[in-house]
Amino acid sequence: MSRYSKDISYKIEKLLRFNGFEYRFNEKMGSFEFIISGFDSEIEGLDFLILVHEGAFSVYAYSNLKVDTDDCELKASMSEFICRINYGMRIGNFEFDLDNGNIFFKAFANCKGENLPTDEMLKIYIFAPVESFKKYAKGMINIINKKRTAKEAIAVCEI
Repeated sequence: MSRYSKDISYKIEKLLRFNGFEYRFNEKMGSFEFIISGFDSEIEGLDFLILVHEGAFSVYAYSNLKVDTDDCELKASMSEFICRINYGMRIGNFEFDLDNGNIFFKAFANCKGENLPTDEMLKIYIFAPVESFKKYAKGMINIINKKRTAKEAIAVCEI
């Protein structure tokens, strides 16, 4: 059984319920799983995993985008793209698994002591992946389809 903050998990559950999300909560692990779809983006939706820790929580959002791991040039281009867009990101970052080609977004919030997350803070951390994928999915797809270089793909996303 994993140790996690019941107070933080309660706040997250309250927010998910209030926003009408259907979710699964694993009480042994202190984790939430749900899907956000239907937002205006180049991807179908995001699968979320929120892990509650003692005094913190982590948000992971997995997309349906996948890079062919046998194509070294493509992996290098996506790695450059991810590295460049992560530079200067304030809440979270993209990650690219070089072994399986998956692209996901990760955010971590420290809530130690009496600092329980506010509803506003939870919204920011949960919706940061949605906003980030909305902004950068088109560039990722351009790279996967070999239509643009990393720099060109970023320029398209930042118009």
